[in-house]
Amino acid sequence: MGQIETLNVEEGDKVKKGQLLVSIQRKNLLAQQNQVEARLWEARTALQNAETQFNRIKNLHESESATQQEFDNAKTHYEMAKAKVKALESKKAELDDMLDYTKLKAPMDGYVVKKMAQEGDMASPGRPLLTIEQLGNLKIIARVPESRIGLFRVDDPVEVHIRSATDQSIEGTVTNINPGGDPVSRNFQVEVRLPDDKVKELNLKSGMYAEVQLSQGDQSRLAVLDKALVKRGQLQGLFTISQDQQAVLRWVRTGKERNGRVEILSGLKEGETYIVDYPGSLREGLPVEVQ
Repeated sequence: MGQIETLNVEEGDKVKKGQLLVSIQRKNLLAQQNQVEARLWEARTALQNAETQFNRIKNLHESESATQQEFDNAKTHYEMAKAKVKALESKKAELDDMLDYTKLKAPMDGYVVKKMAQEGDMASPGRPLLTIEQLGNLKIIARVPESRIGLFRVDDPVEVHIRSATDQSIEGTVTNINPGGDPVSRNFQVEVRLPDDKVKELNLKSGMYAEVQLSQGDQSRLAVLDKALVKRGQLQGLFTISQDQQAVLRWVRTGKERNGRVEILSGLKEGETYIVDYPGSLREGLPVEVQ
């Protein structure tokens, strides 16, 4: 615990591993350290004297020139002197560790994403001062419902879609599956890693929204080009061609969208022709000439 003397970074700043970020007032700790070092010097001096005295009494006792009580007293004094030195050394190590915490350095290359204190604030144990995120080496945390978690295995390849960065899918790898689910949402956490070269190429950032798709086998789906859909309010349709070569607007029910194509769940059958592009405006009943 101590007052923050310097805090020289702001949110968004890049930092290097080992860079000094925060300095906390340490005068009180330095004073305690000086006191302990002085007491430790006295204790070590006393230990040397006690050891010399013990060895002298031990030799005399072995030659039967000292009594058992004198030997026991010398041994007790010597052990007490060792214990005092050990206790003060432990206290000094504790203060050294505490002094290390007064100089907070960046543990890695990264950038400051959150600043929770200012110069002059009181720092206390358990209270975060800064949040730093590593550059690159991003992972995706996906929440998978209990009905689907059994499909995932570590090292499975998955497709990742990050709409804010690219229209293309990125191949990721499942690296960890948390076996403990959330008892409220009944979701399980799955960790997916992305290739570092893709992270750098697309300039991906922490906090972006990602979708994870796991493919299990193949299934035939009917899909049309997204640009062919006609949208009227909440309805979606396609212009098809009747037998007498006229435009017919047919309402359809759509499913998933992927890579510029939309799944058609109902309203269109395989092999039927639909109009993708046309000049000018098109309405139902107009004659159509296919080119």
